[in-house]
Amino acid sequence: MGLEPSAYLDDLLGQELIYADPGRELNFWRPTPAALLALGLRSSSDIPALRELEEWFDALASKQEPVPQSLDSYFARTKKLQSRRLKRELERRESLPS
Repeated sequence: MGLEPSAYLDDLLGQELIYADPGRELNFWRPTPAALLALGLRSSSDIPALRELEEWFDALASKQEPVPQSLDSYFARTKKLQSRRLKRELERRESLPS
């Protein structure tokens, strides 16, 4: 039994998390701005390359190689963004009347 990508793509499309890039001849799926924001990213160029992510996870698992600098700073930025977002959310909730 193999994976059926069309079912997953249909589900993501139904949730408005991806769209087909109209500038391409073949269906080329891209994340919607809302999906990127949910992941703490501003644009698709903020997504680290898959190879860099694999190296980062391998380095964490083996603890032998240093973590690539670019990914280390990426995850630090993402964590900082998430903590700011959480702080703003808590401030909003506290500002609501009981």
